[in-house]
Amino acid sequence: MPLRPALLSLTLALPACSGGQGEAGDNLANTAAGAPVGADNAGTVAAGGDQTANATTSTAWPASLRPFGDGYPAAGNPCRRVGESAATSDYLDDSADLVGCPSDEAAAALKGKALATVDGIRLVSVPRRSTAASANTAVPVRGKNSLEKKCLARVADITRAPVIGVNRIDQSRDPIEIFVNVEGAQAPWLCQARRDGTLGRVEYSGSEGAA
Repeated sequence: MPLRPALLSLTLALPACSGGQGEAGDNLANTAAGAPVGADNAGTVAAGGDQTANATTSTAWPASLRPFGDGYPAAGNPCRRVGESAATSDYLDDSADLVGCPSDEAAAALKGKALATVDGIRLVSVPRRSTAASANTAVPVRGKNSLEKKCLARVADITRAPVIGVNRIDQSRDPIEIFVNVEGAQAPWLCQARRDGTLGRVEYSGSEGAA
């Protein structure tokens, strides 16, 4: 009779031991299969890390700049074109692209003209390629098909008198000033010429009635 309580205690203890061995056995099976214990939790942490990285690298573009496009100068780049608004109207230029960049490094890489920082975005003016190309094809001041030749022909057409040649050329001004000697005139005629080949004012540089 005294042995019965002991047998009862032993019987109750066996399920607890059996349950612990089952959990340990599962963990050992996972380890043997190449899956470390807690692998599910590690995957959750890794996924959270990717979300944090994406949030860090993304840029909150202010609506005041009216950004558009998927990147500048190509898709995927951190900078973007910005549109016309009250915040950008003072920086718009028909001959350049107005671009916004989220960092100083990205703005410097464009090799444009830094303008201002608006709502945390650096504004940069980037000249368009067509503008650079037109600068390379500017009409020469002297020589064949030059501004000098254009002015000589225009002065001759206006004065209806033989032109003797160019008196002097002042290239420090815009437009360029080309002074043309005309036969019988006491002072040269002034002809204004622009680098794109167009002519401006053409007039006598001396006193009225002295031509």
